[in-house]
Amino acid sequence: MAIDQLKTFTNRGPYEQGEEFISHKGKTTNPVVNSEQYEQYLETLMELEATTWVIPPGYEHRPDAIAYKFYGAPELFWIILRYNNITDPFESLTQGSKIRIPQI
Repeated sequence: MAIDQLKTFTNRGPYEQGEEFISHKGKTTNPVVNSEQYEQYLETLMELEATTWVIPPGYEHRPDAIAYKFYGAPELFWIILRYNNITDPFESLTQGSKIRIPQI
């Protein structure tokens, strides 16, 4: 499943309102949270091959900068955090720490 497929997911959580719901200023969105497709994507994500990387100076506490370096897209920081089971980048992404970068 490709990253761009995330926007096609439907929601099955507490905010479910059919395929789409109205958000701020009348813009429609298709939420991903709690969707079955998203859960499948996360399972697939964890099966990807990964490269081990040691965090150098300037990248500590910066999952966005790491995502930009490897994927060219800082908004994909969550993939690195999820893959490494990191909930607090200030605690876990320290200089000299080893993390795994999934090859997406």
